[in-house]
Amino acid sequence: MTLNNKQIKNLKKEDLAYWIGVVQSDGYFKKQFVKSLKVKRYYIVLGVGEKSLPMQYKFIKISQKIFKVKGSMFISLTYNKFKKYEYKFGCKNLLKTFNLLDIKFSEPVTPPKWVLNKHSLFGAYLAGVIDADGDIRITRPKYPQCQIRISTKEKPIELIIGMKKHMTCAVNNRFGDRTYIGRYFVTEFKVSKKNYNFINNYLINHLALEYKKNKINNFLRKKEGRWPGLSFLRN
Repeated sequence: MTLNNKQIKNLKKEDLAYWIGVVQSDGYFKKQFVKSLKVKRYYIVLGVGEKSLPMQYKFIKISQKIFKVKGSMFISLTYNKFKKYEYKFGCKNLLKTFNLLDIKFSEPVTPPKWVLNKHSLFGAYLAGVIDADGDIRITRPKYPQCQIRISTKEKPIELIIGMKKHMTCAVNNRFGDRTYIGRYFVTEFKVSKKNYNFINNYLINHLALEYKKNKINNFLRKKEGRWPGLSFLRN
């Protein structure tokens, strides 16, 4: 699959930005050497639990639409007996395309430069990261705050730069530590007067996981009429 510059430019849309956010967070790039055939095989893999299936369905749909792949689905049991749904497709013919699109698959999560250039593209990318590795918390019942946290294995420097650039808000990063997964980085920010327009206009509509989308929307509904311009919320 060899694409010219115009074709590459046409791929740089919101759905691909979301796809990259997901694959860099919950997915991975797999190399496999088949000794019997003496060939190398390359795959994109996304494995999720049942709760994240809507995200996986969206990921599959985008994969098939943009990269013209079919792929295959497998269901397995994790060590603690939970079902894991794994989708993968061969991508040997896409390696050059991935490179031209500045898509990196190694840690840490890193938005491509073209994603960082527009609100709409970065919002879609960030939605993919939040669907995959984020959680939304409502704190302080009396005076509610909506906190969005992203957990990663490595410090996501470029992601933090993008968040500060597009949302013009404070972004905190710290170490976390859990016995069963070890050390990780937590990157967090609050939904506030500084960033609600970006979140409402460029991020929410890209979230595939309704329970995450609803938490943010329900918080914003309580602010409607109090924050300037906040008068239309997506269902």
